[in-house]
Amino acid sequence: MAFTGFGGSTSGTTDFTQELVSATGLAERDRPADLRVWPNPTPDGTFTIDAGEARILGLEVLDASGRLVRSLGALSAAPFTMELGGLGAGSYTVRLLTDRGPAVARLLRQ
Repeated sequence: MAFTGFGGSTSGTTDFTQELVSATGLAERDRPADLRVWPNPTPDGTFTIDAGEARILGLEVLDASGRLVRSLGALSAAPFTMELGGLGAGSYTVRLLTDRGPAVARLLRQ
């Protein structure tokens, strides 16, 4: 919200004019990517990632302790399928860096 002007009078009344600039403080083009991860939970470690119209500039998978277990650079295809081969059952965090900002999702491997 921004005040765009005000005026006063000798009667003690003050008028303020205000304008709603942005309800969230983020311009439309700055919204984070809409991240979808499926199937979730994944029974075999294979999952698909879709960031909507955002370009994926980097991808990280972290285990429950926050340790980086997989990392990829820019992805040209969307949606993108990834395999968690060699990683056990548990909770993982999928973190994307996109041209619209970061996006995070939880992934369960059975």
